[in-house]
Amino acid sequence: MVAQKMALAPLSRQVVAAIFCSAFLLAAASAQTFSVLYTFDLGTYPEGTLTLDGAGNLYGTTFAGGDYDYGSVFKLSHSNSAWVLNTLYSFGAGGYTDGRNPAGQVLRDESGVLYGTTHQGGGGLGEGTVFKLAPPPTPPVSAISPWIEVQLYDFGLQGTGGWDPSADLAFDAEGNLYGTTAGGGVYRYGTVYKLTRSPGRWIFSVFYSFDRTQGFQPMSGVTFDATGNLYGTLFAGGANGAGSVYQITPSGSATVLYSFNGSYDGANPQAGVTFDAAGNLYGATSTGGAGGGGVVFELSPSNGTWIYTPIYSLSGSGGPLRSLVFDSAGNLYGTAYRDGANYLGSVFKLTPSNGSWIYSSLHDFAGGSDGEYPIGGPALDENGNLYGTTSQGQNGIFEITPN
Repeated sequence: MVAQKMALAPLSRQVVAAIFCSAFLLAAASAQTFSVLYTFDLGTYPEGTLTLDGAGNLYGTTFAGGDYDYGSVFKLSHSNSAWVLNTLYSFGAGGYTDGRNPAGQVLRDESGVLYGTTHQGGGGLGEGTVFKLAPPPTPPVSAISPWIEVQLYDFGLQGTGGWDPSADLAFDAEGNLYGTTAGGGVYRYGTVYKLTRSPGRWIFSVFYSFDRTQGFQPMSGVTFDATGNLYGTLFAGGANGAGSVYQITPSGSATVLYSFNGSYDGANPQAGVTFDAAGNLYGATSTGGAGGGGVVFELSPSNGTWIYTPIYSLSGSGGPLRSLVFDSAGNLYGTAYRDGANYLGSVFKLTPSNGSWIYSSLHDFAGGSDGEYPIGGPALDENGNLYGTTSQGQNGIFEITPN
Protein backbone atom coordinates (compact mmCIF):
# COMPACT_ATOMS: atom_id res chain seq x y z
CA MET A 1 0.00 0.00 0.00
CA VAL A 2 1.08 3.57 -0.65
CA ALA A 3 0.25 6.77 1.15
CA GLN A 4 0.61 10.05 -0.73
CA LYS A 5 2.24 13.04 0.89
CA MET A 6 1.31 16.37 -0.64
CA ALA A 7 2.44 18.87 1.96
CA LEU A 8 4.14 20.97 -0.72
CA ALA A 9 3.27 20.58 -4.38
CA PRO A 10 6.15 20.58 -6.89
CA LEU A 11 4.94 23.74 -8.63
CA SER A 12 4.80 25.59 -5.32
CA ARG A 13 8.39 24.67 -4.66
CA GLN A 14 9.45 26.10 -7.95
CA VAL A 15 7.68 29.35 -7.14
CA VAL A 16 9.20 29.52 -3.66
CA ALA A 17 12.66 28.82 -5.07
CA ALA A 18 12.21 31.47 -7.75
CA ILE A 19 11.10 34.17 -5.28
CA PHE A 20 13.37 33.55 -2.33
CA CYS A 21 16.40 31.81 -3.82
CA SER A 22 17.09 33.52 -7.15
CA ALA A 23 20.42 34.91 -5.99
CA PHE A 24 21.42 31.50 -4.68
CA LEU A 25 20.48 29.80 -7.94
CA LEU A 26 22.46 32.29 -10.01
CA ALA A 27 25.49 31.68 -7.84
CA ALA A 28 25.02 27.91 -8.03
CA ALA A 29 24.63 28.00 -11.82
CA SER A 30 27.95 29.82 -12.21
CA ALA A 31 29.81 27.75 -9.63
CA GLN A 32 30.93 25.07 -12.04
CA THR A 33 32.74 24.69 -15.36
CA PHE A 34 31.38 22.72 -18.32
CA SER A 35 33.80 21.22 -20.83
CA VAL A 36 33.66 18.67 -23.64
CA LEU A 37 36.28 15.94 -23.15
CA TYR A 38 35.68 14.02 -26.36
CA THR A 39 33.48 14.30 -29.46
CA PHE A 40 32.37 11.17 -31.34
CA ASP A 41 31.71 10.86 -35.04
CA LEU A 42 28.13 11.74 -35.97
CA GLY A 43 25.75 8.81 -35.64
CA THR A 44 27.69 7.08 -32.86
CA TYR A 45 24.99 7.60 -30.19
CA PRO A 46 26.51 7.08 -26.72
CA GLU A 47 23.46 6.31 -24.58
CA GLY A 48 24.69 4.60 -21.41
CA THR A 49 25.79 6.12 -18.11
CA LEU A 50 29.57 6.24 -17.77
CA THR A 51 31.49 4.05 -15.29
CA LEU A 52 34.48 5.35 -13.31
CA ASP A 53 37.39 3.30 -12.00
CA GLY A 54 39.66 4.21 -9.10
CA ALA A 55 42.21 5.84 -11.40
CA GLY A 56 39.68 8.24 -12.90
CA ASN A 57 39.25 6.41 -16.21
CA LEU A 58 35.81 6.44 -17.82
CA TYR A 59 34.16 3.45 -19.49
CA GLY A 60 31.06 3.50 -21.67
CA THR A 61 29.23 2.21 -24.71
CA THR A 62 28.12 3.58 -28.07
CA PHE A 63 24.92 2.32 -29.66
CA ALA A 64 26.46 2.55 -33.16
CA GLY A 65 29.94 3.26 -34.45
CA GLY A 66 32.97 1.10 -33.87
CA ASP A 67 34.70 -0.86 -36.63
CA TYR A 68 31.47 -2.40 -37.93
CA ASP A 69 28.93 0.29 -36.98
CA TYR A 70 27.21 -2.10 -34.54
CA GLY A 71 28.40 -0.27 -31.43
CA SER A 72 31.40 -0.38 -29.15
CA VAL A 73 32.78 -0.34 -25.61
CA PHE A 74 35.33 2.40 -24.95
CA LYS A 75 37.70 3.71 -22.31
CA LEU A 76 38.54 7.41 -21.89
CA SER A 77 41.79 8.04 -20.01
CA HIS A 78 43.78 11.05 -18.90
CA SER A 79 47.13 11.35 -20.65
CA ASN A 80 49.15 14.37 -19.50
CA SER A 81 46.73 17.26 -20.03
CA ALA A 82 44.56 15.52 -22.63
CA TRP A 83 41.90 12.82 -22.68
CA VAL A 84 42.48 9.84 -24.95
CA LEU A 85 39.76 7.43 -26.09
CA ASN A 86 40.51 3.78 -26.83
CA THR A 87 37.95 1.39 -28.28
CA LEU A 88 38.07 -1.78 -26.19
CA TYR A 89 35.69 -3.79 -28.38
CA SER A 90 33.69 -3.27 -31.57
CA PHE A 91 30.56 -5.37 -31.95
CA GLY A 92 30.14 -7.13 -35.26
CA ALA A 93 33.52 -8.87 -35.24
CA GLY A 94 31.57 -12.14 -35.13
CA GLY A 95 28.96 -10.95 -37.60
CA TYR A 96 25.61 -10.67 -35.87
CA THR A 97 26.39 -13.37 -33.31
CA ASP A 98 28.39 -11.34 -30.78
CA GLY A 99 25.57 -8.81 -30.34
CA ARG A 100 24.89 -5.31 -31.60
CA ASN A 101 23.83 -1.90 -30.29
CA PRO A 102 24.82 -1.74 -26.59
CA ALA A 103 22.70 0.93 -24.89
CA GLY A 104 23.30 0.42 -21.17
CA GLN A 105 26.05 1.12 -18.68
CA VAL A 106 28.95 -1.30 -18.34
CA LEU A 107 29.41 -2.79 -14.88
CA ARG A 108 32.99 -3.16 -13.65
CA ASP A 109 34.14 -5.73 -11.08
CA GLU A 110 37.16 -5.51 -8.77
CA SER A 111 39.43 -7.27 -11.27
CA GLY A 112 38.63 -4.77 -14.03
CA VAL A 113 36.32 -7.06 -16.03
CA LEU A 114 33.38 -5.26 -17.67
CA TYR A 115 29.85 -6.62 -18.00
CA GLY A 116 27.10 -5.29 -20.23
CA THR A 117 24.22 -5.98 -22.58
CA THR A 118 23.39 -5.49 -26.25
CA HIS A 119 20.00 -4.34 -27.49
CA GLN A 120 20.02 -6.80 -30.40
CA GLY A 121 22.15 -9.51 -31.93
CA GLY A 122 23.25 -12.91 -30.78
CA GLY A 123 23.37 -16.28 -32.43
CA GLY A 124 19.67 -17.06 -32.10
CA LEU A 125 16.86 -14.71 -33.11
CA GLY A 126 18.81 -11.52 -32.50
CA GLU A 127 17.01 -10.53 -29.29
CA GLY A 128 20.10 -9.32 -27.42
CA THR A 129 22.97 -10.63 -25.32
CA VAL A 130 24.74 -10.32 -21.98
CA PHE A 131 28.51 -10.11 -22.41
CA LYS A 132 31.73 -10.03 -20.42
CA LEU A 133 34.75 -8.03 -21.59
CA ALA A 134 38.08 -9.00 -20.02
CA PRO A 135 41.18 -6.78 -20.17
CA PRO A 136 44.23 -8.04 -22.10
CA PRO A 137 46.82 -10.15 -20.27
CA THR A 138 49.63 -8.56 -18.29
CA PRO A 139 52.15 -8.10 -19.79
CA PRO A 140 50.28 -7.49 -23.05
CA VAL A 141 50.89 -9.76 -26.02
CA SER A 142 51.43 -6.71 -28.24
CA ALA A 143 51.38 -2.95 -28.00
CA ILE A 144 47.69 -3.01 -28.86
CA SER A 145 46.11 -6.06 -27.26
CA PRO A 146 42.37 -6.43 -27.76
CA TRP A 147 40.03 -6.98 -24.88
CA ILE A 148 38.41 -10.40 -24.90
CA GLU A 149 34.60 -10.57 -25.33
CA VAL A 150 32.70 -13.57 -23.95
CA GLN A 151 28.97 -13.99 -24.40
CA LEU A 152 27.31 -14.99 -21.13
CA TYR A 153 23.80 -15.40 -22.53
CA ASP A 154 22.02 -15.16 -25.87
CA PHE A 155 18.35 -14.19 -25.54
CA GLY A 156 17.51 -15.55 -28.97
CA LEU A 157 17.85 -19.10 -27.73
CA GLN A 158 14.71 -19.17 -25.55
CA GLY A 159 11.58 -17.14 -26.23
CA THR A 160 10.53 -17.17 -22.56
CA GLY A 161 13.89 -15.76 -21.51
CA GLY A 162 12.87 -12.29 -22.64
CA TRP A 163 14.06 -9.87 -25.28
CA ASP A 164 15.72 -6.45 -25.42
CA PRO A 165 18.02 -6.61 -22.36
CA SER A 166 19.12 -2.97 -22.78
CA ALA A 167 18.95 -1.99 -19.10
CA ASP A 168 21.91 -1.72 -16.73
CA LEU A 169 23.18 -4.78 -14.85
CA ALA A 170 23.66 -5.12 -11.07
CA PHE A 171 25.57 -7.52 -8.82
CA ASP A 172 23.97 -9.05 -5.73
CA ALA A 173 25.97 -9.71 -2.55
CA GLU A 174 27.11 -13.11 -3.88
CA GLY A 175 28.36 -11.71 -7.18
CA ASN A 176 25.46 -12.94 -9.30
CA LEU A 177 24.25 -10.69 -12.13
CA TYR A 178 20.72 -9.30 -12.42
CA GLY A 179 19.12 -7.41 -15.27
CA THR A 180 15.79 -6.80 -16.97
CA THR A 181 14.29 -7.35 -20.41
CA ALA A 182 11.75 -4.93 -21.82
CA GLY A 183 9.65 -7.78 -23.23
CA GLY A 184 9.24 -11.52 -23.11
CA GLY A 185 8.89 -13.85 -20.16
CA VAL A 186 5.89 -15.97 -19.22
CA TYR A 187 3.38 -13.17 -19.82
CA ARG A 188 5.39 -11.39 -22.56
CA TYR A 189 5.52 -8.14 -20.53
CA GLY A 190 9.16 -8.22 -19.45
CA THR A 191 11.37 -9.99 -16.94
CA VAL A 192 13.97 -9.74 -14.23
CA TYR A 193 16.66 -12.31 -15.02
CA LYS A 194 19.55 -13.72 -13.04
CA LEU A 195 22.93 -15.07 -14.12
CA THR A 196 24.39 -17.26 -11.38
CA ARG A 197 28.12 -17.80 -11.09
CA SER A 198 29.17 -21.41 -11.60
CA PRO A 199 32.69 -22.81 -12.16
CA GLY A 200 33.59 -22.04 -15.75
CA ARG A 201 30.17 -20.70 -16.75
CA TRP A 202 27.13 -18.61 -15.85
CA ILE A 203 23.67 -20.18 -15.42
CA PHE A 204 20.72 -18.13 -16.72
CA SER A 205 17.26 -18.10 -15.12
CA VAL A 206 14.18 -15.89 -15.27
CA PHE A 207 13.89 -14.54 -11.75
CA TYR A 208 10.49 -12.86 -12.29
CA SER A 209 8.02 -12.36 -15.16
CA PHE A 210 5.81 -9.25 -15.02
CA ASP A 211 2.11 -9.27 -15.82
CA ARG A 212 0.10 -6.31 -17.05
CA THR A 213 -1.56 -5.53 -13.69
CA GLN A 214 1.79 -4.87 -11.98
CA GLY A 215 3.09 -2.94 -14.95
CA PHE A 216 5.19 -3.86 -17.94
CA GLN A 217 8.23 -2.94 -20.04
CA PRO A 218 11.01 -2.41 -17.49
CA MET A 219 13.41 0.08 -19.07
CA SER A 220 15.76 0.28 -16.08
CA GLY A 221 17.81 -2.22 -14.15
CA VAL A 222 17.35 -3.19 -10.52
CA THR A 223 18.65 -1.81 -7.21
CA PHE A 224 19.28 -3.94 -4.11
CA ASP A 225 18.70 -3.08 -0.45
CA ALA A 226 20.77 -4.47 2.44
CA THR A 227 18.51 -7.53 2.87
CA GLY A 228 18.55 -8.58 -0.78
CA ASN A 229 15.22 -7.15 -1.92
CA LEU A 230 15.41 -5.64 -5.39
CA TYR A 231 13.61 -2.55 -6.70
CA GLY A 232 12.90 -1.06 -10.09
CA THR A 233 10.42 0.74 -12.31
CA LEU A 234 7.97 -0.32 -15.02
CA PHE A 235 7.39 2.05 -17.92
CA ALA A 236 3.68 1.35 -18.47
CA GLY A 237 0.73 -0.57 -17.06
CA GLY A 238 0.00 -0.85 -13.38
CA ALA A 239 -3.21 0.26 -11.67
CA ASN A 240 -3.50 3.46 -13.72
CA GLY A 241 -1.67 2.55 -16.91
CA ALA A 242 1.15 5.07 -16.35
CA GLY A 243 3.82 2.77 -14.89
CA SER A 244 4.84 1.72 -11.40
CA VAL A 245 7.63 1.13 -8.88
CA TYR A 246 8.06 -2.44 -7.66
CA GLN A 247 9.85 -4.52 -5.03
CA ILE A 248 10.75 -8.21 -5.39
CA THR A 249 11.93 -10.25 -2.40
CA PRO A 250 14.79 -12.79 -2.63
CA SER A 251 12.14 -15.53 -2.72
CA GLY A 252 10.53 -13.98 -5.82
CA SER A 253 7.45 -12.33 -4.28
CA ALA A 254 6.56 -9.00 -5.98
CA THR A 255 4.83 -5.93 -4.55
CA VAL A 256 3.87 -2.73 -6.35
CA LEU A 257 5.05 0.16 -4.15
CA TYR A 258 3.43 2.86 -6.25
CA SER A 259 1.36 3.16 -9.44
CA PHE A 260 1.60 6.51 -11.22
CA ASN A 261 -1.57 8.38 -12.08
CA GLY A 262 -0.12 10.11 -15.11
CA SER A 263 -0.95 13.60 -13.79
CA TYR A 264 0.79 15.63 -11.05
CA ASP A 265 2.82 12.61 -9.99
CA GLY A 266 4.31 11.92 -13.43
CA ALA A 267 4.10 9.02 -15.85
CA ASN A 268 6.19 6.42 -17.64
CA PRO A 269 9.35 6.04 -15.55
CA GLN A 270 12.37 4.92 -17.54
CA ALA A 271 15.00 5.72 -14.90
CA GLY A 272 15.67 3.28 -12.11
CA VAL A 273 15.50 4.03 -8.38
CA THR A 274 18.30 5.05 -6.01
CA PHE A 275 18.53 4.71 -2.21
CA ASP A 276 19.64 7.47 0.13
CA ALA A 277 21.45 6.77 3.41
CA ALA A 278 18.14 6.59 5.32
CA GLY A 279 16.59 3.92 3.09
CA ASN A 280 14.34 6.18 1.04
CA LEU A 281 13.98 5.55 -2.70
CA TYR A 282 14.41 8.30 -5.28
CA GLY A 283 13.56 8.19 -8.96
CA ALA A 284 12.09 10.16 -11.83
CA THR A 285 9.42 9.82 -14.48
CA SER A 286 10.09 10.63 -18.11
CA THR A 287 6.88 12.64 -18.61
CA GLY A 288 4.01 14.28 -16.69
CA GLY A 289 4.01 16.54 -13.68
CA ALA A 290 3.18 20.23 -13.47
CA GLY A 291 5.84 21.16 -16.03
CA GLY A 292 5.25 18.25 -18.37
CA GLY A 293 8.89 17.14 -18.30
CA GLY A 294 8.69 14.46 -15.64
CA VAL A 295 8.74 14.36 -11.85
CA VAL A 296 11.57 13.62 -9.44
CA PHE A 297 10.02 11.69 -6.56
CA GLU A 298 10.74 10.10 -3.20
CA LEU A 299 9.26 6.87 -1.79
CA SER A 300 9.71 6.52 1.98
CA PRO A 301 8.99 3.34 3.97
CA SER A 302 6.53 3.90 6.83
CA ASN A 303 4.92 1.15 8.93
CA GLY A 304 4.64 -1.33 6.09
CA THR A 305 3.60 1.23 3.47
CA TRP A 306 5.52 3.56 1.19
CA ILE A 307 4.79 7.29 1.15
CA TYR A 308 5.05 8.94 -2.25
CA THR A 309 6.29 12.56 -2.36
CA PRO A 310 6.92 14.52 -5.58
CA ILE A 311 9.98 16.67 -4.88
CA TYR A 312 10.35 18.53 -8.18
CA SER A 313 8.49 18.84 -11.49
CA LEU A 314 10.68 19.34 -14.54
CA SER A 315 9.70 21.38 -17.59
CA GLY A 316 10.12 20.43 -21.23
CA SER A 317 9.01 17.27 -22.97
CA GLY A 318 11.36 14.59 -21.72
CA GLY A 319 12.70 13.94 -18.25
CA PRO A 320 15.42 11.62 -16.90
CA LEU A 321 15.92 8.34 -18.75
CA ARG A 322 18.60 6.95 -16.41
CA SER A 323 18.95 6.76 -12.64
CA LEU A 324 19.71 9.74 -10.42
CA VAL A 325 22.82 9.80 -8.22
CA PHE A 326 23.63 11.22 -4.77
CA ASP A 327 26.85 12.91 -3.71
CA SER A 328 28.33 12.53 -0.21
CA ALA A 329 26.48 15.66 0.99
CA GLY A 330 23.05 14.29 0.03
CA ASN A 331 22.58 16.37 -3.12
CA LEU A 332 20.80 14.64 -6.00
CA TYR A 333 21.94 14.85 -9.65
CA GLY A 334 20.30 13.86 -12.91
CA THR A 335 20.09 14.47 -16.63
CA ALA A 336 16.86 15.37 -18.43
CA TYR A 337 16.53 14.30 -22.05
CA ARG A 338 14.49 17.24 -23.45
CA ASP A 339 14.49 19.74 -20.57
CA GLY A 340 16.43 22.97 -20.24
CA ALA A 341 16.32 26.45 -21.74
CA ASN A 342 16.66 25.07 -25.28
CA TYR A 343 14.65 21.85 -24.78
CA LEU A 344 17.75 19.93 -25.88
CA GLY A 345 18.44 18.47 -22.46
CA SER A 346 20.00 19.54 -19.19
CA VAL A 347 22.07 18.45 -16.21
CA PHE A 348 20.51 19.40 -12.89
CA LYS A 349 21.13 19.31 -9.16
CA LEU A 350 18.59 19.12 -6.35
CA THR A 351 19.78 20.36 -2.95
CA PRO A 352 17.86 19.49 0.24
CA SER A 353 16.91 22.58 2.26
CA ASN A 354 14.60 22.68 5.30
CA GLY A 355 12.34 19.87 4.14
CA SER A 356 12.25 21.03 0.52
CA TRP A 357 14.57 20.74 -2.48
CA ILE A 358 16.23 23.58 -4.40
CA TYR A 359 16.72 23.06 -8.12
CA SER A 360 19.87 24.23 -9.95
CA SER A 361 20.59 23.81 -13.64
CA LEU A 362 24.24 22.86 -14.07
CA HIS A 363 24.09 22.99 -17.86
CA ASP A 364 21.46 23.54 -20.55
CA PHE A 365 22.53 21.97 -23.82
CA ALA A 366 22.48 24.31 -26.82
CA GLY A 367 23.00 21.88 -29.69
CA GLY A 368 26.43 23.22 -30.64
CA SER A 369 29.76 21.72 -29.67
CA ASP A 370 28.20 20.67 -26.35
CA GLY A 371 25.86 18.20 -28.08
CA GLU A 372 22.23 17.53 -27.25
CA TYR A 373 19.79 15.03 -25.75
CA PRO A 374 21.63 13.35 -22.84
CA ILE A 375 20.31 9.82 -22.33
CA GLY A 376 22.95 8.48 -19.95
CA GLY A 377 22.78 9.58 -16.35
CA PRO A 378 25.45 11.45 -14.38
CA ALA A 379 28.58 9.81 -12.97
CA LEU A 380 30.29 11.48 -10.00
CA ASP A 381 33.87 11.04 -8.84
CA GLU A 382 35.10 11.52 -5.26
CA ASN A 383 36.07 15.14 -5.96
CA GLY A 384 32.58 16.15 -7.07
CA ASN A 385 33.35 16.18 -10.79
CA LEU A 386 30.41 15.06 -12.89
CA TYR A 387 30.67 13.15 -16.18
CA GLY A 388 28.09 12.31 -18.81
CA THR A 389 27.32 11.88 -22.49
CA THR A 390 25.14 13.49 -25.13
CA SER A 391 23.49 11.13 -27.59
CA GLN A 392 22.92 13.32 -30.66
CA GLY A 393 24.27 16.33 -32.52
CA GLN A 394 27.98 16.67 -31.82
CA ASN A 395 27.58 13.79 -29.42
CA GLY A 396 30.33 13.38 -26.91
CA ILE A 397 31.56 13.08 -23.33
CA PHE A 398 31.38 16.07 -21.02
CA GLU A 399 32.68 17.05 -17.59
CA ILE A 400 31.21 19.51 -15.09
CA THR A 401 33.67 20.57 -12.41
CA PRO A 402 32.92 22.62 -9.28
CA ASN A 403 34.94 25.83 -9.00
